[in-house]
Amino acid sequence: MTEEASEATSEEPGAPERVEAREVGPPEVDRRDVERDDGRDLLGAGVAVGAIGVLGAITGAALCPVCVIATPALLGYGAYKNIKARRARRRTTDD
Repeated sequence: MTEEASEATSEEPGAPERVEAREVGPPEVDRRDVERDDGRDLLGAGVAVGAIGVLGAITGAALCPVCVIATPALLGYGAYKNIKARRARRRTTDD
């Protein structure tokens, strides 16, 4: 215990002891895992937006212009992120 803590406990009976804080950071995360998870999220979002666009086209006989643009963009970028993460994993396992 430090002097300050001993003084605080001696002055106040029943007071809790002071505990020194230490820095605790977030757990180390592998960048490849984050990219792979991002890729999966983007693919899922692309499928969801595409499904909404298809359902809207079937029920309302109209196409949503955002869905027409967003679906292939999300699917393509999600696939790119997955491939990039997979290649990075292979490079580290080959080394």
